[in-house]
Amino acid sequence: MNFVRITGVERTWKYLKVEFDRESDGLPDHKARYYEALGGPGPKLFAVCDGDDVNDKKDPVVYYHDEEIWSSYATGSDVEFSFDPALPTLTASESDQESDTEIIKKEYSVSQPDELALWYVRSDDITYDRRNGVDETCWQPVLDIENEIIEESYQNRIKGNDQCHLVELDDYLIDLDKYIQIDKTQQERQRAVERRMCNVHSQHPRSDRFFSDVAPPEFRKKWMVTATGRQCLLNPKLCAMKACEGILTEGRLKGRGKEAECLAEKLRACQNQSFKQISKCCVHLYTRESFLFKEANRAMRENDLTKVDVLGPYCYLLRGYYRTCEPWCGRLYRSCNCTLEVIDEYRNAITSQEWKTWPSFNSTSKNRGKAEFFDGNTLFIIDIKVLQLAPTRAFDIQHLSYFPNEEEVLLPPGVSFQVSSVQQDETSKKYIIYIQL
Repeated sequence: MNFVRITGVERTWKYLKVEFDRESDGLPDHKARYYEALGGPGPKLFAVCDGDDVNDKKDPVVYYHDEEIWSSYATGSDVEFSFDPALPTLTASESDQESDTEIIKKEYSVSQPDELALWYVRSDDITYDRRNGVDETCWQPVLDIENEIIEESYQNRIKGNDQCHLVELDDYLIDLDKYIQIDKTQQERQRAVERRMCNVHSQHPRSDRFFSDVAPPEFRKKWMVTATGRQCLLNPKLCAMKACEGILTEGRLKGRGKEAECLAEKLRACQNQSFKQISKCCVHLYTRESFLFKEANRAMRENDLTKVDVLGPYCYLLRGYYRTCEPWCGRLYRSCNCTLEVIDEYRNAITSQEWKTWPSFNSTSKNRGKAEFFDGNTLFIIDIKVLQLAPTRAFDIQHLSYFPNEEEVLLPPGVSFQVSSVQQDETSKKYIIYIQL
């Protein structure tokens, strides 16, 4: 049991650089070693010397992969540590050497063609005669996860790999012979389904991704200080396994077991890879139209601490993507519904120069038209400026998204911003709120 004294903290590249007093007890040798804080939920870290020479007199530096915890430590703080020789030394993963394009094509197949097979279901229970034409107003696309399950079964069937004509979803069965949807609880309730080849660039953005109510209180990040959280911080595989367990648990609770199995299978497939690749997979899962991104954000907005153990591992991996990606700067857009009281709060923040935060992940678009497609009463125009040594305040996930045409940029939870202007359009009566990150 030893103390190390912090002599300086500065931001460097994607990490926080923490310098230690050379005379402190318990400093690491010239090889990379992991240390673990004692007496509480302190951070784990690995330490290396500035030089390769064992006798190098330069101060050793420590890079910790989550700067949020270290930001609470000021120069001169004493932190208690012990050395754990059982933890592995840091080694670069071969997969980290691959380009983003190669990783995407290999793992997520989101480099989509111009046309995509989409499955539609009629919104009424009347079996229609295809010879009489199609009433487009009666057709609704199925969720993209269910679409993937149906299309995979369809492709296996036409290739002769699967003779079963029924596809099981959470609430329905799809009969690929008769092209009907069958309600599991009322099998006499049947609806027609169709498979269409659609232009992916003509798809409308999804309402609950770029349009929502403003989130109230901040979700407390409790998972990282739990016993499981501390075990997972430097063990990406264990963290991915816990995230899979949480996805399956939440899926069962929401009656979306099949959907959860599909998501967990994708994450499980990359659990042996580096933290960087696992976090990319979590970003991709976030872009899917499923219960996962909805419940993760709901838990953070509503401060639902009952979901800490269930969704905490996934949220940690998702949040971790910002440590490996290039920061995005520019102008973004997001539609919301705001009460007059909330609008007044944003107005007051201008005069008080108050810093505000959004507690959950927030999807924004680089395309104003995508954000304004939904008729909310408020449009946020978000300007992210280039700031040296600033943390990543937004990351472009368009290249990882299942819906790249949405031009999505993700804002991490807890990002701080200032309100520069609140206006109201005289014609549309919509509030336009300008904020700066």
